Amino acid sequence: MFFSVHVLYIDEGPAVYGWSPEFHAQQLDMIVSACNSYKFSYTILPLEHIFNVEPELMNFKQPTPDEKKILEEEKKNDFDNHTVLSETFLEVKDKIVEIPQREQKTNRFQALIECLPVESSFREDMIFFLKKLIISEFALKYNFKKILLGTTSHKVATHLFSQLCKGRGASVAHEIAFIDDKHFGGRISFMNPMRDFLKKEISLYNHNKEVKIIQVLPLAKQTQDKLPRPTNAPCFGSTDLLVESFFNRLQ
Repeated sequence: MFFSVHVLYIDEGPAVYGWSPEFHAQQLDMIVSACNSYKFSYTILPLEHIFNVEPELMNFKQPTPDEKKILEEEKKNDFDNHTVLSETFLEVKDKIVEIPQREQKTNRFQALIECLPVESSFREDMIFFLKKLIISEFALKYNFKKILLGTTSHKVATHLFSQLCKGRGASVAHEIAFIDDKHFGGRISFMNPMRDFLKKEISLYNHNKEVKIIQVLPLAKQTQDKLPRPTNAPCFGSTDLLVESFFNRLQ
């Protein structure tokens, strides 16, 4: 099975990590250069685009039997004849998308995140959820059928245990499966093609192939550093980092 790859990068630097304009521009240039070197088309969307998501596309209702039959026919037709992308896709292909009033939306987003407690991983979970919504809207709008995530076996194990610790184990089976097509009536499928690879294996590959990566400090650490009295809890009070450190020691 072969795919025509399009890279969607969600730019969270200014809104989440407070990158300076110069450093931000360097990171975007690195993303564009990497995509061009592999001859992948790309779109860079800011995280603040969440305020521009079109609600009519985000239909969470399960399809009726008749609608499900139509969807199955569409899937078969796409598999046989390849998916036809939306005509408007060329407007965002190989583009760094700018949104109106970005500075105001950045402030609005930061105010939203700061409403959440510092403890545990509430802020990280919210950001991940919003990124997934943006990716889903992009796929639905431009008729992409498959979303390939870079989830490693290390991340799968961390996500499994951390979700159980947070009392969210009911949906874990779908989230860590190789294919998760339970969203939006099966119109798009989330896939984890790298879930059998260790983080060390991917790091070695990146090193040998000289693949550049973006390294950022954990959001929990950055948040604690800004507090007048940082917590003494291990891993900056983050459930995700605590579970991840456990698996790091195992490896």
